[in-house]
Amino acid sequence: KTQQPCSDHDATRPAAARENYALPVGLLCFLLSGIALQNGGWSWPKAQEPYTKLMRPLRENLPEGGNIFTEYHLGAITAWSLGERYHVALAAHMVLPNPSAELHYTRVMLRQDGWQEELKRNGVKAFVLDLVALYGGQIMPLARRLAYDSEWYLVAVSGTTGVFLRLPEQGVSAHDRLVALKRYWRVVADAPTVSAVDRSLAQHRLSQAEKLAGDELNWRLAQETETTQSP
Repeated sequence: KTQQPCSDHDATRPAAARENYALPVGLLCFLLSGIALQNGGWSWPKAQEPYTKLMRPLRENLPEGGNIFTEYHLGAITAWSLGERYHVALAAHMVLPNPSAELHYTRVMLRQDGWQEELKRNGVKAFVLDLVALYGGQIMPLARRLAYDSEWYLVAVSGTTGVFLRLPEQGVSAHDRLVALKRYWRVVADAPTVSAVDRSLAQHRLSQAEKLAGDELNWRLAQETETTQSP
């Protein structure tokens, strides 16, 4: 039989010539993937209003900017929302690996030995963290640890994402610390995705916190209870 001419002109080209298209096409796809459909038209991604409001305490308390520790998937939107004076170690859109940043991230997220010194060494001034895991609904251990920490303070929440600031030199009253603690447990207890087990735990801890008067003794009592009962 007579072989029919190939209708795919690209298939008759040398492989090397076809591969020349790979890089520009790949780059174009990468750029287009960063475009989001918003308000009925195409535009570059931007932070939604609730997240923009969540960032206000950072701008107000850290007008000079600084290093912000975020979870991996929150890095890009945090940087976009705050601007160039604020820096995150890792962001989900990063292409090239950064071993030192990955080590820093892992040590802090898992609260490995020296994690608090790691924060000071890198000048971290704030956290942006999920209080409840996106998948599985577990309470996020790092955020729970910070809710009771003497050096950090929950200042804002949007949905189940919270902002923690390093305490100012003048400190924060025990009353305000307990108010923030109650807010933390209330958000966790009301989270639509929280697991049944952790919802029960959050309701129990919120009930305990509600009974405490806003003084230094009761704040210390809350810390001690968390230390002896948390995993």
